[in-house]
Amino acid sequence: PPFGLLRFFCVPMAGSRRAVETREAERLIWRRQGRAAFAGRAPDPVQVLAAGSVGATDFIDVIGTRLCIEPGLAAQSDPFDARRLK
Repeated sequence: PPFGLLRFFCVPMAGSRRAVETREAERLIWRRQGRAAFAGRAPDPVQVLAAGSVGATDFIDVIGTRLCIEPGLAAQSDPFDARRLK
């Protein structure tokens, strides 16, 4: 916790930790160790990864990802499926 704020508001460290843990349990905030606490729900790691790869993928990347996520369906794909995507 920011110690300056604790001193300014005369709040004990234990009380501030409990308050942060309670708000986190209520999913009103989320924390990242070594960074900070943020308002709202934590971002979904899958969505963050997907958003970072938009526009930087090709058909082979998609099939590779599908092999990891859904092996049964990906095994049924073949390179000719790319033509149908266009």
